[in-house]
Amino acid sequence: MADADLLVVGGGPAGVAAALRARELGASVVLFEPERLGGMCLHRGCVPTVTAVEIANRQRLGTESTPWGLNLSVGKPDLDLVRRRLDDVVDRIHAGTRSYLEQAGIVRVEGPGQVLPGCAVEVAGRPGRPDRFTGRGVVLATGAAFILPDLPGMDLPGVWTTDHCLALAEVPAELVVYGGGFIGVEWAQFYRAFGSRVVIVEPGPQLLPDEDPEVAEALKFLLEQEGIEVRTGRSLTRLEARDGRLAVVDRDSTLMADRLLVSDCRRPRGAGLESLGVRVRGGAVVTDGRQFTGVPGLFAAGDVPGGRMLSDFARAQGAVAAENALGLDRQFDPRLIPRVYHTRPEVGAVGLTEPEARSAGLEVVVGRADLGLNARALTLGQELGFAKVIAARPHGRLVGVHILGPLATEAISAAAVALKLEALVEDLADLGLGHPTVAEALTEAAKDALGQLR
Repeated sequence: MADADLLVVGGGPAGVAAALRARELGASVVLFEPERLGGMCLHRGCVPTVTAVEIANRQRLGTESTPWGLNLSVGKPDLDLVRRRLDDVVDRIHAGTRSYLEQAGIVRVEGPGQVLPGCAVEVAGRPGRPDRFTGRGVVLATGAAFILPDLPGMDLPGVWTTDHCLALAEVPAELVVYGGGFIGVEWAQFYRAFGSRVVIVEPGPQLLPDEDPEVAEALKFLLEQEGIEVRTGRSLTRLEARDGRLAVVDRDSTLMADRLLVSDCRRPRGAGLESLGVRVRGGAVVTDGRQFTGVPGLFAAGDVPGGRMLSDFARAQGAVAAENALGLDRQFDPRLIPRVYHTRPEVGAVGLTEPEARSAGLEVVVGRADLGLNARALTLGQELGFAKVIAARPHGRLVGVHILGPLATEAISAAAVALKLEALVEDLADLGLGHPTVAEALTEAAKDALGQLR
């Protein structure tokens, strides 16, 4: 007899979502997590980072107060108080997560779970307690680890991961951020707000890799207006120590900095599972659209299968994995999950980018709305940005929506619902929205696209 219907290994966003979804379906659940619940997102990722971003935005309110008719003085930040604010937010969410799981009747085992053949999980180092559990199915949600790039000099003092940023021990005078994804941009803007000279070095052709190039290019322009230098298409070759500083070297140039932040060095924790028959590629567990690993009863979700490695993707994958592990049949559709980045201005996206839509063979129309006349953006003093709607001919089915602007991370939710309901562009154009809101730009962009269909 199985100890539980579902065994979940890992207590991050994917594991928690899998456990809760299984309980909603009436299944018994054992969750294995040796550390604090919430995973990387809560303790080392988006939650403390977005809190830090909000603190930087408040710093900007002081430095940019004069055009608002205010005269606010801004001094140096109290990093101890800032760090305590981050810790308080994390602690409150952690306590709520733990309480929620307990109320749901999920059994938690505080130990590292090792997946065994036959839908079993073993826990070492628990004298006098059960060390082997069996279930009907297993969801593997062990997340990712921080692994620095294999480059000469990466072991030098002054090389940071985001853990160093969250420690908030200092504000460096000169910072190079290696990696122009959303994590790198958010931390670049944080340190710029507190006076650092910042350069972003991105190996790929654009910021926000895999997002719409038009959005990425506009964000690059706005970062440069803010005083952040952006270098794309640059791969580092080595680091050197010079007079107590770091020389950051690529093929064509050398940058001097006090600190180098490797902004996203997460790698999936899939290594070692090959003995179970799991396929692993580049450390990531290979899964199909049902999050199935190919091994009977074993499903994987969250960062361990690789991909975008965003917490909202992890939660959706966790729920899908749980359902399928319990005998249901559901597919994970990444096109329906919004991507939100708390840069300044914010970025929200759902569905396909314009190049993705065209590469898929779709004949598309693209509608745009500038935020320069959006009432809410103007009241916020952040009118630089736009909304972009992508619809497929002949009927105008929505396939992608993108926003660059204030509150974009909230406004994109309306578009996510529209894609979920398989709406047409005319449905979005006719949608009644509150005024003044940034989301109104969605309807304006949809009207622009609709006019091209007629």
